[in-house]
Amino acid sequence: DNLIDQFEIYPNPTTSNIYILNAYNSGILDIEITNSLGQYVHSSSINYSTNQEFSIDVSDYAKGIYQVSLMTANDMKSKLIVVN
Repeated sequence: DNLIDQFEIYPNPTTSNIYILNAYNSGILDIEITNSLGQYVHSSSINYSTNQEFSIDVSDYAKGIYQVSLMTANDMKSKLIVVN
C-alpha cells in the first residue's frame, strides 16, 4: 500500500465535522478542500503521527459535494464528501 492509502476520511456524508485518521507512519500532511466550483474552502498543513485523528469543522459549509485532497511528500489522495 501507498503511504497515503493509510489515511481514512469519515463520516461521509456529514453535517458538522470530518475526521482524518492516520493508521500508520508520521510526517507532514497537506489538506485541501474544494467545493464543486473548484474554489478552496480549506487549506492546512499538519505534522501527523501514528494513530492520530484530525477534525475539520465543515458545519459552516454550504450543502453540497466537496473534494478533500490529502498530500504527503510522495503521494496524493482525493475523496469526495457530501455535506448535508
